[in-house]
This record gives sequence, C-alpha cells and structure tokens, in this order.
Amino acid sequence: MITRQAFLNSAADYLVRHQRKDGKFIYRVRPDGKPVKNDYNTLRHAGTIYALCHANQHTSHDLSPTIDRALAYLWRWYLVPVPGPEMQFAIASARPGKRGDDMAKIGGLGLSLVALCSVERSWTGFETDAAAQRAWSATRSRSSKPTER
Repeated sequence: MITRQAFLNSAADYLVRHQRKDGKFIYRVRPDGKPVKNDYNTLRHAGTIYALCHANQHTSHDLSPTIDRALAYLWRWYLVPVPGPEMQFAIASARPGKRGDDMAKIGGLGLSLVALCSVERSWTGFETDAAAQRAWSATRSRSSKPTER
C-alpha cells in the first residue's frame, strides 16, 4: 500500500519531470506513446503552480525552482495590461499572437492570484525577468478591452 507521503513525493516528482526548461508544463501524456493534442491552458498552469506551492510544504525536496520557472513562464507569456483610469493587469487566455490573446478570463486570473499568494517566500521573478519586461512593454501598446462572454 502506498503511503500519503510516498504519493505526495511521487506526484510532485511527476510534475517536476513534466516541466520544460522554459517553465511550461507538459500536460498530456499518453501511456501508449501516441501523440496528444498540443494546446495550452492558463487555468491548468496556474492550478499546477498552486498545487506545487502546497506540495512544497509536504515533500522531501525543494520545489521552489520548478515553481519559479512556472511563474516566470506565466508572467512572460500571459501577463497583459488592461488599460483604464489606472493601469491594471490580467492573465490572458492565450499567448500573444494566438486566438484568445485579447481576452482575460476570470478563472485564470483568479487561480494565478491564489498561486502567487501561495508562494511562501519573496518572489520577484517578473521584476528581474528581462524577457517578461519586454513582453509586457510590447503588449502595453495593444488595446485590451473587457469582453463579456
């Protein structure tokens, strides 16, 4: 019988092994090796960060590097400004240039907020990530208007 601790360690290791160097997670894997659909979802990404933050308190090894890469990926590719009386930010539903990049959904933003609040230490990945800063600057000139769906 597998223990709770063994399951926590195994599940966390699985998530670590299924993260690319750029911080993106590989979500779909078929045991039979057949190809899988290659779309991406910010809600899943943020949920995985949230899970890793909580697992980090209960596993036998430090998951901080994996969490940091995941947060940096989210910031670099999905953080967008929302113009208004005061500049606000949201998490876009898609990367720049992809269908849905002009829309921010509340689920992705809400879970991203929960994930970031779950980081139990100082994290300044966005402030120190030059690529994320360039991406933010490039999207700043785009007009983003809230869309109801």
